Amino acid sequence: MTCPDAKTWDLLSMNLLKDPQAETLRRHARQCEQCRAAWQEAAQRHADLVVAMGEFDRQHDQRREQLMSMLPPSAPPVLKESRRAGWRQRLNKGDFAMILRQHKTRWAAAATLAAASLVVAIILAAGERVAFAVALDNMRQAKTMTCDTVTTVKLTKSSPGVQAPGLEAPHHGTLSMLADGDTRTMLYEVQTPESAAAAENPAGHDGSAAEPAESGSTPAGKPATMRMLYSGDNAYVWAGGTLQVLTSLDASRQPGPQQWLDQLMKFRDEPDRQLDEKMIGGRTAQGFEIAGWKAQYGARPTAGSPASADDQATVRVWVDVEQDLPVRIEISQPLDSPQVTGTVLAVLENIQWNVPLDPAQFQPPSEEELAQAKEIAMPAADEAVFIAFMQQWVDSGKQAAKGVEVLKQKAAEKGEPLPAAVASMMDPGSLNDGYPEKLDAMWLSGAYVGRLTVATMGELLAKQEPLPKDLSADERQRLIQQRSTEAAQATGDAVEGAMLQAMAAAKFYLRLANDGCQPEYFGATVEPGDSDAVLLKWKLDDGRHRVIYGDLHVETVE
Repeated sequence: MTCPDAKTWDLLSMNLLKDPQAETLRRHARQCEQCRAAWQEAAQRHADLVVAMGEFDRQHDQRREQLMSMLPPSAPPVLKESRRAGWRQRLNKGDFAMILRQHKTRWAAAATLAAASLVVAIILAAGERVAFAVALDNMRQAKTMTCDTVTTVKLTKSSPGVQAPGLEAPHHGTLSMLADGDTRTMLYEVQTPESAAAAENPAGHDGSAAEPAESGSTPAGKPATMRMLYSGDNAYVWAGGTLQVLTSLDASRQPGPQQWLDQLMKFRDEPDRQLDEKMIGGRTAQGFEIAGWKAQYGARPTAGSPASADDQATVRVWVDVEQDLPVRIEISQPLDSPQVTGTVLAVLENIQWNVPLDPAQFQPPSEEELAQAKEIAMPAADEAVFIAFMQQWVDSGKQAAKGVEVLKQKAAEKGEPLPAAVASMMDPGSLNDGYPEKLDAMWLSGAYVGRLTVATMGELLAKQEPLPKDLSADERQRLIQQRSTEAAQATGDAVEGAMLQAMAAAKFYLRLANDGCQPEYFGATVEPGDSDAVLLKWKLDDGRHRVIYGDLHVETVE
């Protein structure tokens, strides 16, 4: 595509372009260094404007709410359609409608709203003022959202030796979103299921049994055991008394409350399936179902998609018929890895919009906390990272094959079968000597970790000398424990970044699919090193195709 002018990048930075055009520009900027710089300059100009107008903006918020509260709450029974149509035409043409709905700096919105309210009060009858009140209410932007979450896992397969206490117990939590100008933050807090806590301490710290939590609600009085805050390009994760900082995230795709709401509601009129009405919290709600990829859950199916229709996530939304806002959301996503398979169901309920939230809860950690934190740079989800991962996958397969032989030899020497935990890592699909058969993030990361674990364990065992036969029982046990600790440490070091690399590769394919690039992946049938076989191809903006071949060289073809 032709490089856009500066005005277009300004409109993109202000979120004034429609989604298809905006996505096209973002893809172009990722490939064009000059345009990427122009976009960054436009974003900086817009950010500077937001900061400059921030103080003025806050002073007008209160006045805006006062004006809206003065509008009559209900319409009279008779309203002349001609005058209503005339007002709607003027409303649609008014610049203030665009500013209120789209622009993040609300100083112009507040001033224009005051003038418009005065004009309507003088010219139109009371019924017309009601129509205006409804229009203004629809223009409100959702700035906050909070809800309760309940996540459950239903396993259909669990490999022998895989232990996950509490995995199938409900995980209760809270999800909150806050938008302040162009800044969007999201906070997720979740408690450890009681069965998992019981596995660590069956009777509790004081020897007493833990109290059961009420189903469907967040257990009261119990602090969150994991807290995740997404802010800017970073994610901060507090768990187990430690803080991890995930850096280099793509903040441009982080939704705010309004973006998330729009993403869900735009499919209401043309859903994949209409659901029956039901009562939720004493209110009538109409439901609809869409494929998960439409709400950014999973990859969009394509002709060459490695995932079947049964592998796709689904999203169900119930909307309050009076308030026209979601009151319950269900997200069902397949759980697929070499070790476990099943379904993950996340339920969002007690959803509240535009309620007061404590801004302090959305602040990044202090400098003191950050000094003690572990920083993890997230790999970029791009072509170069995908190619590097494919090579690492092939190399790890060769190492894992050697590891398997060593493990089997050691087991034969002892006259014992392989431990169940080790055997569970030897899934044929994850230990093949070719490319991964599919690019699902869960499966890919689980399979890659399994390959590296088997390879590392085999390498350690190959170097270990047999224990002396004249050791006492206590000394033998001490050495066995020492070796187990060293093996666990070595395995942990080997797989520490493995899941991130695998998830970045899966995310690259996911983005291609959801951006409409029609990717086709043929990893299940392509041999590594085959320079003629297509491993992955996708469509570019100019109609040509980008192709990665079996020997991992890349071409752009007509």
